[in-house]
Amino acid sequence: MRLRGTIPPSSLRKFKRGETGFYHVFLNFRPMMTFLLISWLMIPLGSVEGRTDAPEQIMDLVMMEIDEERIAVDISFNATSTGQMHCRATLMYDIGLFIEYVDLHIELEFPPEHVSVVLEEYDVRLTPSSPVYDFIANITVLPKTSASLNPSVVLGGTARTDRGAEGEVREDHCEIDVLPYYSVTIFFPDPTGDMDIGSSKTFPLTMQNTGNSGEHFILAVKNRDFLAEKGLEVTFSEPRVYIDEGGVKETDMKVRVDGGSERGAYLIEVYVWSEHNGQPTEEDNEASLTLNVDRPYIDLVEELVKAPIYLWVGLGILVVIIILVIWGFLKLREHILWRRTLNNIRNANTSEEPESPGDTG
Repeated sequence: MRLRGTIPPSSLRKFKRGETGFYHVFLNFRPMMTFLLISWLMIPLGSVEGRTDAPEQIMDLVMMEIDEERIAVDISFNATSTGQMHCRATLMYDIGLFIEYVDLHIELEFPPEHVSVVLEEYDVRLTPSSPVYDFIANITVLPKTSASLNPSVVLGGTARTDRGAEGEVREDHCEIDVLPYYSVTIFFPDPTGDMDIGSSKTFPLTMQNTGNSGEHFILAVKNRDFLAEKGLEVTFSEPRVYIDEGGVKETDMKVRVDGGSERGAYLIEVYVWSEHNGQPTEEDNEASLTLNVDRPYIDLVEELVKAPIYLWVGLGILVVIIILVIWGFLKLREHILWRRTLNNIRNANTSEEPESPGDTG
């Protein structure tokens, strides 16, 4: 008879009635033999009897994914400075017939001097019935982090099966865009000044960029109209100043007092804002200069009036001495002139003798 199956007919042989052969066994048990062969090939090498070396490395056991490629974080004074990464761990290896579970330890790589990243859970178990784990990574960008930096967060980990075999974990990464914020501090090294009516003077003003990015800053006088009414004109050597991140720069404020201005103390209020922010916001800063305006020599007279009595006595004595010196000089000059006149008369052989200066009194 002829056997029917997947074996080509040319390879079959004929048997007598009641005779058995290898082909009968092969055809009946072929599915089971195939299963046993595949199972033997798929068992980790570490479980083979007699092996003592390290567990087998299974390729691409778990894949890590981050939904966002980039995350923008605002670290300005009124912002949260935080962000979130939506992450996923997926079991890639078909372990349903051979391994019951995979233990995954999640690892994060990031520059700790700029960024902090934390998870609620770092160790999870993936199974064929639950092959996906979704989680959120909370990101905090530390203060003063420069906007020129783009810190990167790498999501990875280590995976191990219930039989001890280690598997590779596909990593994913996300870049953090640190948003620029603009802040500045200004102050007068000397917050007071003195000027005379009709004069001009320059006062130094110091500015410091306290933001995380270089910026142009605009200077202005807050009470310009009031000062103009009083005859004070205020200008800046650089009304628009560029300062690098963390940089300090000095500029000059020039004040001119008109001749018709009144004496008194005036408060000059200067404020500054960033070019990106526009008109003043809460981030902007102010500085004030108290300016005392007076007429020339008025201050000296006022100081003399307030002087103690002993100073007045000394001043009186000094005045008397000066008057006596002047009187003595005049008398000496008069006597010299009289002597010259007398000599001239004698030389001319004149009998007339001029009167002595003492006789005319």
